[in-house]
Amino acid sequence: MDAIGAVEFFELPKKYQDQFTRGHMPVNGRFFPFQPAESTWFSAIFYTLAYWVPAFGILFYIVPFYFLGNPTARERTLTDLTSGLVPMLATITLFLVIFSISIWMLVMGWRAWQTVRVMMNTKVPELNQSEKYGIIIDEENFVVRHGDHFADFSCVYLPRESIEQSFTSTLRIRHEADKQACYINVVKIRYLNSEDSIEELVLREKFSLSSDELHSMINDWRQV
Repeated sequence: MDAIGAVEFFELPKKYQDQFTRGHMPVNGRFFPFQPAESTWFSAIFYTLAYWVPAFGILFYIVPFYFLGNPTARERTLTDLTSGLVPMLATITLFLVIFSISIWMLVMGWRAWQTVRVMMNTKVPELNQSEKYGIIIDEENFVVRHGDHFADFSCVYLPRESIEQSFTSTLRIRHEADKQACYINVVKIRYLNSEDSIEELVLREKFSLSSDELHSMINDWRQV
Protein backbone atom coordinates (compact mmCIF):
# COMPACT_ATOMS: atom_id res chain seq x y z
CA MET A 1 0.00 0.00 0.00
CA ASP A 2 1.26 3.47 -0.88
CA ALA A 3 2.05 5.88 1.96
CA ILE A 4 -0.82 8.31 2.62
CA GLY A 5 -0.58 11.91 3.77
CA ALA A 6 2.65 13.86 4.17
CA VAL A 7 5.36 11.92 2.32
CA GLU A 8 8.75 12.33 0.73
CA PHE A 9 9.07 12.50 -3.04
CA PHE A 10 10.38 8.94 -3.40
CA GLU A 11 7.28 7.65 -1.57
CA LEU A 12 4.90 8.94 -4.24
CA PRO A 13 3.53 6.41 -6.72
CA LYS A 14 5.86 6.12 -9.70
CA LYS A 15 3.48 7.75 -12.18
CA TYR A 16 3.36 10.96 -10.12
CA GLN A 17 7.13 11.02 -9.73
CA ASP A 18 7.38 10.82 -13.51
CA GLN A 19 4.79 13.54 -14.03
CA PHE A 20 6.59 15.96 -11.73
CA THR A 21 10.09 15.24 -13.02
CA ARG A 22 9.21 14.99 -16.73
CA GLY A 23 6.52 17.65 -16.73
CA HIS A 24 3.87 15.43 -18.34
CA MET A 25 0.75 16.48 -16.50
CA PRO A 26 -2.28 14.14 -16.61
CA VAL A 27 -4.71 14.63 -19.47
CA ASN A 28 -7.69 13.72 -17.27
CA GLY A 29 -6.61 15.90 -14.35
CA ARG A 30 -5.62 19.43 -13.37
CA PHE A 31 -2.31 21.00 -12.40
CA PHE A 32 -1.83 24.10 -10.24
CA PRO A 33 1.78 25.35 -10.16
CA PHE A 34 3.64 26.17 -6.98
CA GLN A 35 4.13 29.92 -6.46
CA PRO A 36 6.76 30.79 -3.83
CA ALA A 37 6.59 34.16 -2.15
CA GLU A 38 8.74 36.96 -3.56
CA SER A 39 10.79 37.12 -0.35
CA THR A 40 11.76 33.45 -0.80
CA TRP A 41 14.36 34.34 -3.42
CA PHE A 42 16.33 36.64 -1.13
CA SER A 43 15.99 34.33 1.88
CA ALA A 44 17.13 31.27 -0.08
CA ILE A 45 20.27 32.97 -1.41
CA PHE A 46 21.03 34.52 1.98
CA TYR A 47 20.74 31.22 3.85
CA THR A 48 22.71 29.32 1.21
CA LEU A 49 25.66 31.63 1.78
CA ALA A 50 25.10 31.92 5.54
CA TYR A 51 25.27 28.14 5.98
CA TRP A 52 27.75 27.10 3.30
CA VAL A 53 30.48 29.72 3.69
CA PRO A 54 31.31 28.97 7.36
CA ALA A 55 30.80 25.21 6.91
CA PHE A 56 33.17 25.01 3.95
CA GLY A 57 35.57 27.29 5.78
CA ILE A 58 35.68 25.00 8.80
CA LEU A 59 35.90 21.72 6.89
CA PHE A 60 38.20 22.71 4.05
CA TYR A 61 40.33 25.52 5.45
CA ILE A 62 40.43 25.96 9.23
CA VAL A 63 40.63 22.26 10.20
CA PRO A 64 43.19 21.29 7.49
CA PHE A 65 45.29 24.35 8.36
CA TYR A 66 45.11 23.44 12.04
CA PHE A 67 46.46 19.95 11.38
CA LEU A 68 48.71 20.52 8.36
CA GLY A 69 49.93 24.09 8.73
CA ASN A 70 50.39 24.43 12.46
CA PRO A 71 52.86 21.87 13.91
CA THR A 72 52.53 23.29 17.44
CA ALA A 73 48.75 22.88 17.47
CA ARG A 74 49.06 19.42 15.95
CA GLU A 75 51.53 18.31 18.62
CA ARG A 76 49.35 19.77 21.36
CA THR A 77 46.35 17.81 20.06
CA LEU A 78 48.34 14.58 19.94
CA THR A 79 49.55 15.24 23.49
CA ASP A 80 45.95 15.72 24.69
CA LEU A 81 44.92 12.49 23.02
CA THR A 82 47.65 10.51 24.74
CA SER A 83 48.01 12.26 28.11
CA GLY A 84 44.91 10.89 29.83
CA LEU A 85 41.26 9.98 29.56
CA VAL A 86 39.79 13.41 30.36
CA PRO A 87 41.93 15.44 27.89
CA MET A 88 41.37 12.77 25.24
CA LEU A 89 37.58 12.80 25.70
CA ALA A 90 37.50 16.61 25.74
CA THR A 91 39.49 16.82 22.50
CA ILE A 92 37.42 14.17 20.74
CA THR A 93 34.18 15.81 21.92
CA LEU A 94 35.32 19.21 20.64
CA PHE A 95 36.09 17.87 17.18
CA LEU A 96 32.86 15.87 17.05
CA VAL A 97 30.87 18.99 17.91
CA ILE A 98 32.68 21.03 15.25
CA PHE A 99 32.20 18.26 12.68
CA SER A 100 28.50 17.80 13.53
CA ILE A 101 27.77 21.53 13.32
CA SER A 102 29.57 21.72 9.98
CA ILE A 103 27.58 18.80 8.53
CA TRP A 104 24.32 20.33 9.80
CA MET A 105 25.20 23.63 8.15
CA LEU A 106 26.02 21.85 4.89
CA VAL A 107 22.61 20.13 4.96
CA MET A 108 20.78 23.38 5.70
CA GLY A 109 22.74 25.13 2.96
CA TRP A 110 21.77 22.36 0.55
CA ARG A 111 18.10 22.88 1.45
CA ALA A 112 18.43 26.60 0.83
CA TRP A 113 20.15 25.95 -2.51
CA GLN A 114 17.34 23.59 -3.55
CA THR A 115 14.92 26.42 -2.82
CA VAL A 116 17.01 28.67 -5.09
CA ARG A 117 16.65 26.03 -7.83
CA VAL A 118 12.88 25.96 -7.35
CA MET A 119 12.74 29.75 -7.61
CA MET A 120 14.79 29.62 -10.82
CA ASN A 121 12.43 27.01 -12.30
CA THR A 122 9.42 29.07 -11.24
CA LYS A 123 10.64 32.49 -12.35
CA VAL A 124 12.50 31.34 -15.46
CA PRO A 125 10.77 28.08 -16.47
CA GLU A 126 12.69 27.76 -19.73
CA LEU A 127 15.77 26.84 -17.65
CA ASN A 128 14.12 23.50 -16.91
CA GLN A 129 11.02 22.66 -18.89
CA SER A 130 10.57 19.24 -17.33
CA GLU A 131 10.73 19.62 -13.53
CA LYS A 132 7.43 20.76 -12.00
CA TYR A 133 6.19 21.75 -8.56
CA GLY A 134 2.53 22.13 -7.68
CA ILE A 135 -0.73 20.24 -7.20
CA ILE A 136 -1.99 17.40 -9.38
CA ILE A 137 -5.65 16.46 -9.04
CA ASP A 138 -6.86 13.58 -11.17
CA GLU A 139 -9.84 11.25 -10.90
CA GLU A 140 -8.40 9.32 -7.95
CA ASN A 141 -5.81 11.30 -6.00
CA PHE A 142 -4.79 14.68 -4.63
CA VAL A 143 -1.00 15.01 -4.97
CA VAL A 144 1.22 17.91 -3.93
CA ARG A 145 4.89 18.64 -4.55
CA HIS A 146 5.89 22.02 -3.18
CA GLY A 147 9.31 23.67 -3.30
CA ASP A 148 9.74 24.70 0.34
CA HIS A 149 12.74 22.60 1.39
CA PHE A 150 12.52 23.87 4.98
CA ALA A 151 8.99 22.54 5.44
CA ASP A 152 8.12 19.51 7.56
CA PHE A 153 7.36 17.45 4.44
CA SER A 154 8.00 17.76 0.72
CA CYS A 155 4.96 16.06 -0.82
CA VAL A 156 1.37 15.07 -0.10
CA TYR A 157 -0.44 11.99 -1.41
CA LEU A 158 -4.16 11.68 -0.59
CA PRO A 159 -6.54 9.28 -2.33
CA ARG A 160 -10.00 10.77 -2.71
CA GLU A 161 -11.63 8.34 -0.29
CA SER A 162 -9.06 9.07 2.45
CA ILE A 163 -10.03 12.75 2.85
CA GLU A 164 -12.47 13.33 5.69
CA GLN A 165 -12.59 17.13 5.87
CA SER A 166 -11.03 20.27 4.41
CA PHE A 167 -11.22 23.74 5.97
CA THR A 168 -9.39 27.06 6.05
CA SER A 169 -7.58 28.53 9.02
CA THR A 170 -4.79 30.95 9.95
CA LEU A 171 -1.25 30.14 10.97
CA ARG A 172 1.33 32.34 12.67
CA ILE A 173 4.72 32.15 10.95
CA ARG A 174 8.00 33.94 11.45
CA HIS A 175 10.17 35.27 8.62
CA GLU A 176 13.73 34.81 9.78
CA ALA A 177 15.14 37.14 7.13
CA ASP A 178 13.32 40.22 8.47
CA LYS A 179 12.72 38.88 12.03
CA GLN A 180 8.98 39.49 11.81
CA ALA A 181 5.98 37.29 12.50
CA CYS A 182 2.67 37.38 10.68
CA TYR A 183 -0.49 35.37 10.12
CA ILE A 184 -1.18 33.60 6.84
CA ASN A 185 -4.22 31.77 5.50
CA VAL A 186 -3.78 28.00 5.21
CA VAL A 187 -5.79 24.94 4.23
CA LYS A 188 -6.05 22.11 6.74
CA ILE A 189 -6.99 18.61 5.58
CA ARG A 190 -8.07 15.79 7.84
CA TYR A 191 -7.64 12.32 6.37
CA LEU A 192 -7.48 8.63 7.17
CA ASN A 193 -3.94 7.31 7.04
CA SER A 194 -2.95 3.79 5.97
CA GLU A 195 -3.77 2.55 9.50
CA ASP A 196 -7.27 4.11 9.40
CA SER A 197 -6.37 6.76 11.98
CA ILE A 198 -7.35 10.40 11.57
CA GLU A 199 -4.46 12.77 10.85
CA GLU A 200 -4.25 16.42 9.82
CA LEU A 201 -1.85 18.26 7.56
CA VAL A 202 -1.48 21.93 6.76
CA LEU A 203 -0.91 23.36 3.28
CA ARG A 204 0.69 26.76 3.83
CA GLU A 205 2.26 27.09 0.37
CA LYS A 206 0.84 29.03 -2.58
CA PHE A 207 -0.37 27.20 -5.69
CA SER A 208 -1.88 29.94 -7.89
CA LEU A 209 -4.99 29.57 -5.69
CA SER A 210 -6.15 31.35 -2.58
CA SER A 211 -6.76 29.24 0.51
CA ASP A 212 -10.53 29.61 0.03
CA GLU A 213 -10.29 28.54 -3.62
CA LEU A 214 -8.13 25.53 -2.75
CA HIS A 215 -10.49 24.50 0.04
CA SER A 216 -13.53 24.80 -2.25
CA MET A 217 -11.81 22.89 -5.02
CA ILE A 218 -10.93 20.00 -2.70
CA ASN A 219 -14.50 19.77 -1.39
CA ASP A 220 -15.99 19.93 -4.89
CA TRP A 221 -13.58 17.25 -6.09
CA ARG A 222 -14.44 14.95 -3.16
CA GLN A 223 -18.16 15.17 -3.96
CA VAL A 224 -17.89 14.41 -7.68
